[in-house]
Amino acid sequence: MDSKNQGSTEILAFITSLVWRTLCLPLAHINGLFKQLITSEEALGHMLGDLGLKFADGVYEALLYSTAPEMEFFKTLPPLVLQTWGIYHLILTRSGSTPLCYVGSVQWAIGKGYKISSKGVLLKCPLPSPEDIPTSRLLIVAVEAALSYAFWTHWKLPSESKYSSLCPWSPSTLLWGGLCSYNPLVEGVEGSFHLTPEELADIDEKIREKNKKYGILYQKQQRQRSPDRMKAVSRQNNQRRTVLGLQQAARQAIKDSKKFHCNFCNVSFPDKYLHARHDNTKRHKATVAKAIKMGKSPS
Repeated sequence: MDSKNQGSTEILAFITSLVWRTLCLPLAHINGLFKQLITSEEALGHMLGDLGLKFADGVYEALLYSTAPEMEFFKTLPPLVLQTWGIYHLILTRSGSTPLCYVGSVQWAIGKGYKISSKGVLLKCPLPSPEDIPTSRLLIVAVEAALSYAFWTHWKLPSESKYSSLCPWSPSTLLWGGLCSYNPLVEGVEGSFHLTPEELADIDEKIREKNKKYGILYQKQQRQRSPDRMKAVSRQNNQRRTVLGLQQAARQAIKDSKKFHCNFCNVSFPDKYLHARHDNTKRHKATVAKAIKMGKSPS
């Protein structure tokens, strides 16, 4: 097995274990669909593997590191791209107050004077096919719940509780407060679980066609009512897409150039911060120790 496939297998095993431990907590009022459709840790691993989950650069390494990341780390998280589902991490700040972090609704904090200062994606997956959407949505909710506890983003959650085992660091040492006010596992999960794959695909096709017609009509009406405003909006959207595209291309170019590269683990990073974080992870240190023991060099 090459290092890339081995790394992917380790990441899948990690997120499977984290989600399974979250589902096994003695929670009251958990949505019955989770236990009905996710019958074992092995089954969960296969389901998450089919989902094609991918952490943003540095997130997996951050969860392995012995100390929690600095706030600057979360500000490097990328935006969500088209044709993907993602789990967001948000930072809300207010002058003179501890930053609040969220993996979900931020209306309470905004009403108290907080402002969103950073929004990025922790993890993403390709857009599922119509027949897989209900189950995929259920899995994403389960992963969201697991990450919300791993990054300890729940509001007024005691630092010592049944959830603290899911956080890789001591909650009392974290530089942020939590904002999540509910457990996603107790909420209803939208999806037509009773329909066949063929019925789901047929409904999806009809919705797409309807939305396409509505979108064309809406854009036409807006251009007729406010042509100058629509031109300005179009220019802003194009500029935003251009800037995001250039930023992503620049980070990918740095990664491809192997400017910040770990020879021991054979993995590259888009900036020195993520490279430094990686060098301090348990996985990297274990790999280095094993390589040195075998007499290998990082060349």
